[in-house]
Amino acid sequence: MLFRSGYTYVPPGNYRDRSTISDRQMLGLILYNRNALLTARRDFFSAVGPAVDAYALLKDSESINRLAVSLNNAASMYGISGNTQKGIEFLKRSIEIYGNNKIGKKLKSNLSKLYNNYVVGLINGKEYDDAFSALRTKDAEMYLHRD
Repeated sequence: MLFRSGYTYVPPGNYRDRSTISDRQMLGLILYNRNALLTARRDFFSAVGPAVDAYALLKDSESINRLAVSLNNAASMYGISGNTQKGIEFLKRSIEIYGNNKIGKKLKSNLSKLYNNYVVGLINGKEYDDAFSALRTKDAEMYLHRD
């Protein structure tokens, strides 16, 4: 005879709001915890995997937010490490995958900032021809706001 006990989730600091959760939700919690641990360690690239898995499994508001934050963190790390173009390409690809939902919207703002930083970096490096070329691209039209 097989017995199954199920899982009970207890929110931090609020034992009275405990609730029974499914196997999927339990796996989601494990993935969220893994994502949080890697993010706290500033291992932003590794944190993307659990966020992708949690989103694929649950597609709830928390998984949407965690995936958007994880993708933006990874792209920003490319920029911080001096490889802004790679961060831009990373976010562009992420938007291709998730662009038609709430995640894509959360990525577009960061992409705009990265593209701006890329152009400013070229100008600061006195690479004026490259900066001018970057400003005349379709990417510039899409990602740079002209107020």
